[in-house]
Amino acid sequence: MQLILDDEGDDYITKDFALTSLFHTKRGSSKYNKEYCARHSGIYPVYSASIYKPLGYIDTYDYEGRYLTWSTDGFAGYIMIIDGKFSVNSARGLLIPIDGRSDIDFDYVKFTLEPVLRRLARGRRDIDGSDEYTHLPPSMLKNVMITLPVKQDGSIDINAQKEKSENYKKVEIVKKGIISQLDIILSQKVVP
Repeated sequence: MQLILDDEGDDYITKDFALTSLFHTKRGSSKYNKEYCARHSGIYPVYSASIYKPLGYIDTYDYEGRYLTWSTDGFAGYIMIIDGKFSVNSARGLLIPIDGRSDIDFDYVKFTLEPVLRRLARGRRDIDGSDEYTHLPPSMLKNVMITLPVKQDGSIDINAQKEKSENYKKVEIVKKGIISQLDIILSQKVVP
């Protein structure tokens, strides 16, 4: 289920930016697999393509802080924001703000960029999205554009992004509530 906010009537000025003008794209390390995690067991998560749980936990980490990441394989294009000390394997890529920019709201980017990346992913996909194995390496992001709100002077408007991302979060809460209620209804057995 995908709910999209209607931007009609917004008072924001927007501008398209090349994703690679805002972020460095980097793929995780292929050395991180289940065997590596077993040999180097620890407390720091290693993330793979899954958006539900880490691949494993190791005794060191490659990144510390808050990062935007996307799955490069499997269900490619799904974005996950990771915060803390962690590593990623080659089934996940990182979007690292260029020059430590502070004018980008990660939540806004996740909500607006994820549908673009999901459409861009290539590979095997069943009609209903099940049995999927798609691919989206960093090289496929070089022509991706992202629309951001800007101020009158053309600079990126972080406050407008935060305002929009709060609206997206509210939609997500409603969506999860609807899905939860549907699951309850579908699990009911009707006895004649």
